[in-house]
Amino acid sequence: MKKIFCIILLCLDVLTFLVLCILSQFIIKVDAVTGVTTDGFGRILSNTPWILRMAGMHEWPGVKWFIVDSICGWLLIGIAYILFMTIEGDREK
Repeated sequence: MKKIFCIILLCLDVLTFLVLCILSQFIIKVDAVTGVTTDGFGRILSNTPWILRMAGMHEWPGVKWFIVDSICGWLLIGIAYILFMTIEGDREK
């Protein structure tokens, strides 16, 4: 039962990570009337600093949202790792 629960949580974790990545990085909308550019969460995007433009990022929501996105992403990766190790640990027994 614990293994099935961990597998379900792992699948939900991976799906959440993918949805958050797609909404924050790949969906960009430009309002035809105002010309404001937003991402999938509705955050207003602006031009990136030159150092990030060299890395391939052209528009971003700002430092605060970059930090929030990074923390959420790494937490979801950590949770997925813990769940995966729990599943693997149960398999060895």
